[in-house]
Amino acid sequence: MLALLNEPDEPQYHAEALVVANELGIRVEAFPRTAVAIFNGGTVATLAAERAGTGISPDKLIPDIVTVEPVEGTGVVEIDALHEDPDLAALYANVTGQALAEELNRVGPGLGTFALQIRATPPTTPLEKSFLPTIVLSIVAALLLTGGLAALIAVLIASRDSKAPSV
Repeated sequence: MLALLNEPDEPQYHAEALVVANELGIRVEAFPRTAVAIFNGGTVATLAAERAGTGISPDKLIPDIVTVEPVEGTGVVEIDALHEDPDLAALYANVTGQALAEELNRVGPGLGTFALQIRATPPTTPLEKSFLPTIVLSIVAALLLTGGLAALIAVLIASRDSKAPSV
């Protein structure tokens, strides 16, 4: 929830690349879990950070800037990059997508053959600011206030009942 509330002040640009299975050697239902495990394994981040040549650390690149979203029921993996610089958003999506395709291919033909089919291009407009953090914060505040009021009422009732004369 803190990630939702920690929205950056600078405009963010979203770039997307697609890694596609030319041939899938495993059941399509098992592919998303496998793709995410390889993506999060560390090698993809290391390769992508080196190839980007921007000095970014692998643990900052993934998951802070680049995330992965397998498209269920397919051999497609969406690589999403968010950055305040549109050119870097596209660069990070592309180098990460290429590194992921290579790592998927290193597993061997039993998994399938993969390629970066659609390269990201630098986006021209930033993402619109989301009102979600404000909404989440308002709901949390309302819940806390409601709970506090309920507790206060319970204490007042208990206090009144303890002071009432017994018959």
